[in-house]
Amino acid sequence: ETGATCRNPVNGVEIPICRFLFPGSESDRQDDLIERAKVLVGENYSRSQIERFAALTLLPVYLERGRLRSRFAVHHAQLDTAADCAGGVSITLPVTEGEVWTWDGARWSGNKEFTAEELNNALGMKRGEPARAQRIQAGLDAVKEAYKGRGFLSVRLAESPELPSDEPRAVWGIAIEEGPRYSMGAIVISGLPE
Repeated sequence: ETGATCRNPVNGVEIPICRFLFPGSESDRQDDLIERAKVLVGENYSRSQIERFAALTLLPVYLERGRLRSRFAVHHAQLDTAADCAGGVSITLPVTEGEVWTWDGARWSGNKEFTAEELNNALGMKRGEPARAQRIQAGLDAVKEAYKGRGFLSVRLAESPELPSDEPRAVWGIAIEEGPRYSMGAIVISGLPE
């Protein structure tokens, strides 16, 4: 039927995905979403696959731009009546984009080896710049590498972003568990002549 909603496909029945629609997205981000969604076009429809794909592949389109409160609503699959989509579905995935959040600093705890200033320098984020998830993650990786450079090979970082409701300024709470400091021991090489 035209416009019928595809809720639970019967096992064994192939229902290909023909296209994606992203109501609520701005044009430049919509192009990026459509480009990323192309990998699923032609694949068999699966509700759980779409949900995972939205969270792991589509949501980063917004997180990489500092839109930290963006979210996708529950998707709808509808039978597509277009000639190029026989027996297939169109997926409508509404999005709320949210504002661009700016970086307002890091709140460090548990650090003994490095001062907060040294950690901020390693993190590389500047107050007032967009709080891009990819850039924050790269900064956290740099902090781990700084610790490993001083022998803290099992360092752990626990993030707790603070996103107040009154203005889009993000403060990143970062708890550090430094772990033991390792020092060089003996090197044993086997399988070679002496």
